[in-house]
Amino acid sequence: AMTINSNNIITKITGIVRLNSRNQYVVKRILQKIKLLKFYFKEILPNIKNIYLYDSELRGVLRHLKLYQLLSKLYQHNKFLVDKNKIIKKKIFQYYVKKNIRISKHVTILKMLDIHNITNKKPQIIQNKKTFKYANNSADNDRKELPVKKYFHSLMKSVNQFDILMIVAETGAGKTTQIPKFLFRIGYHKLGILGVTQPRRLAVINLARRVSLEMGNNLGIEIGYSIRFEEQVSIKTKIKFMTDGILLREVVSDPTLSYYSVIMLDEAHERSIYTDILFSLLKDIVLYRKNFKLIISSATINVYKFSKFFSNAPLFRIPGRLYSVTIFYSKKPHLDYLDAVVKTIMQLHISKIIGDILVFLTGQEDIEITIEILKKKFKFNNKIFSTIRLFPLYSNLSSDSQNRVFRTLDSLYRKVILSTNIAETSITIPGIKYVIDSGLCKLKCYNPHNRVESLLVSPVSKISALQRSGRAGRTEKGECFRLYTLNTFLETLDNEQIPEIQRSNIDSLILMLKCLGVNNLIEFEFLDSPTSDTISLSLGHLYLLGAINSKGQLTKTGKCMSEIPVIPTLAKILLSSDYYKCSEDITILCSILSLGSRLFIYPKKNNIYSRKVFKKYCSQPRSDHVCYLNVFKEWIYNNFSTKWVQDNFIDIRVLIKAKLVYEQFLTLLTRLGVNIISSNRKQNHYVIKCLCTGLFMNVGRIKIKNTCLIISNSLKMRVHPSSSMIDFLTDWVIFQEIIFTNIEFINIISEVKIEWLIKVSPLYYSVIKNNNNL
Repeated sequence: AMTINSNNIITKITGIVRLNSRNQYVVKRILQKIKLLKFYFKEILPNIKNIYLYDSELRGVLRHLKLYQLLSKLYQHNKFLVDKNKIIKKKIFQYYVKKNIRISKHVTILKMLDIHNITNKKPQIIQNKKTFKYANNSADNDRKELPVKKYFHSLMKSVNQFDILMIVAETGAGKTTQIPKFLFRIGYHKLGILGVTQPRRLAVINLARRVSLEMGNNLGIEIGYSIRFEEQVSIKTKIKFMTDGILLREVVSDPTLSYYSVIMLDEAHERSIYTDILFSLLKDIVLYRKNFKLIISSATINVYKFSKFFSNAPLFRIPGRLYSVTIFYSKKPHLDYLDAVVKTIMQLHISKIIGDILVFLTGQEDIEITIEILKKKFKFNNKIFSTIRLFPLYSNLSSDSQNRVFRTLDSLYRKVILSTNIAETSITIPGIKYVIDSGLCKLKCYNPHNRVESLLVSPVSKISALQRSGRAGRTEKGECFRLYTLNTFLETLDNEQIPEIQRSNIDSLILMLKCLGVNNLIEFEFLDSPTSDTISLSLGHLYLLGAINSKGQLTKTGKCMSEIPVIPTLAKILLSSDYYKCSEDITILCSILSLGSRLFIYPKKNNIYSRKVFKKYCSQPRSDHVCYLNVFKEWIYNNFSTKWVQDNFIDIRVLIKAKLVYEQFLTLLTRLGVNIISSNRKQNHYVIKCLCTGLFMNVGRIKIKNTCLIISNSLKMRVHPSSSMIDFLTDWVIFQEIIFTNIEFINIISEVKIEWLIKVSPLYYSVIKNNNNL
C-alpha cells in the first residue's frame, strides 16, 4: 500500500497542479505529430532520396528524425502521468479523510493547496558576503568590470542547485549580456539552446549583436536572434535572443520546449501579456522536464509575490550601477510638458559642455512635434545649437533608423535622443550623460463590456522612473531631470503599473491557451488573473467567431485561427476569404490593418490636398478598407516607387512592413488550405462581405452628419476626420477601431447592408434585435 504524508502530498501536488488539466491534450497532440512524422518518413522521404538536398533541407530532415525520437519518449512519459495523476488525486483525498478534514469530492487540487497553506514561506535569499563587498568599492580598476562578473561562481552554483532562480540585478550590472555567456561557459549549451527573452525587438537585436561580438562569433551562427519578420539563427545556434511573443509561439508548437535547456525571462518587471503567460507555462515545463532551468531576471521586481508564485524560488541579488546619478525634480508641476522638455534641452546644451541627452516622451506624435519645435528654435540661435543632432527612437522606425542612435558622433556634436519607453531597459546608448524624464507614458487600456481598447497617456510607475534615471549612469556619472515634483514621485506614482494582462483584450491569449489544452481558465494559475468578466466576455466573442463551441472547446476554425499571429477578428476574416473568393485582397488588407499604424500622412501645409488624395482611392461601395487595398495595389503597380508614395502622402514604412506581413500570411494561409484567389475592383463588395465575418460587432448607423450610433452599446461617437465617410449619411457601417482623444472617434469605416451582417452572425443579431438596438 502507498503511504502518503503531508510533505509527500505537497510535493506531489506541486507537480500536477496545472499539468493535470493538460496532460491528456498533450498525449493527443504528440500522437498526432507522431502520425504525421511516420507518414513523412514512409511516404515523402523515400521519394526524395535521389534528389540533391540543400543544407537547409538536410537540416530539416535531421530535425524531423530527432523530433520523432523525442516525441516517442514523451508519449510514454505523458501517458504514464495521465494514469498516475488519477491515482495521486485519489490518495490525496483519502489522506484528508483520515485527518478528519472535510472536503468535497469535487474539490479542486488548488483548493487542497489552499488548505495546506504552503505558499506563505519567505523566499530564500542567496548572498555571497565576500562578493557583496564590491557594492561599496568605488576603485577605478573595479569599475572596468561589470558587477555580475564578480558573481560567476556563486551564481552558477545557484543555477545548478535550483530549477527556478530569480535574479534581481540593478541597472548596469550586466546581467542580460553576461549570464547567457556564463551558462555557455559551464556547458549548458550542450544540453540544448540557451533562450533569452526581451519584451522589445530593438533590445533583442542589440543584445544578440553585443554578445556575439564579445564572444568573437558571427551573428547568426552560435549566437542568434528571432523577432517577427527577421531571424538570424542556424542549426549551430547555442544562444538565442528573442521577443517573448516568439517564445510563446514556440511553446504552442512544442509544449515542452524540447530544444532548450535554459530559458531566461529578462525584464520580468515589465509584465507584458506574453511574459505573464510564459511565467505559468514555463513553470509547468520545469515540473515536467528534468534538467530544464528557468531564470527570472529583472532590475527590480516584487520579490515575495514572484517567489510565492514560483513555489518559493530563491532570489539572487547583484548590485549594479557603476556610476552615480544625481536626480533633480521640478519645483512645481508643468502645464505643458513638451514646452518643459524643449526648455530643459536648450538649458542643458548651454550649461553643460559635454554629454549626450536622452529624453523620454509618450509616443511617436509627441516626438515628432518636439523635434519640429526644436528645429524652429535652433534656427533663431544657429551658432549656439548648430552642434546638436536630433534622433527619434520609437518602435515604428525602421531598424536602420533605430540603429543610428548607437553610432558615435564626432566630439564636436551632441546627440539628443527623443525616445518612447523603448529605451528604458536592456539597451545601452553610448555617451548618455543626461536623462530628461517627462514622467509620462502611453498605456494600453481595455473595456471588455464595450470592447474598446485604447492607448492613454498615464504617469509612469516608480519602477519605470528608476529605470529611466539608470540610463544616465551606464558609462559615466550622470544626471536625471524629472519634470515632476518630488512629492509627485513619492505620493502619486504607483510602485508598479497594472499588469498588461489586466488591461488588455485577451481574446488571442484565451485562444492560445485553448490550443494548449487549458479548458478551465478560471483555475489556470496566472500571476495576476484577468477579471472573470473579461474572461467570460472574451469566451463569448470567440464563440460568436466560431473559434470555440458552446462547451468552450476549440473548434477546427479556432485551431486554424490560433496559427495566424493576429487578433482573432482578423484571423477569422482571413480564413473566411476563401468562401468569398477574395483571399488575395483580404490578405493585403489584413496585412495593413494588423500593423495598427496610420497609412496616410496629413501634413499641416497640404492637409486639404492630402485628404483629396485619400478620397481618390475610395471606390464603391464607400469604404476606407477598399481605399487601403487600392493604395497597396497602386504601390505595386508603380513598382514600389518612393516618389509615388511621397506624392500621395503615404507612409512608406507602413507599406514596407505590410508587404512583409502579406508574404507571411500567404505562406500560412496556403499551409492551412486557403486558396489564394485574385479579384478585381468590380468585386469589392465581396471584400466588404468578408470583413463582416470578423467585424459584425463593430457596427453603427450614421443618421446625423459625422455622428455614428454604435449598435452594441447605443453610444454616440464621431466619424474620424481622416475617414472617407466623413460627409456621408448611411444606414449601416462597420468600423475597424475607436480612437480616444478629447472626443471618441470611429475610424476605418465601410458601408454595409444589414442582410450581410445577419447572414454572418444570426445569433448575435437576434440578441441585438431583442434588446431593441435594431
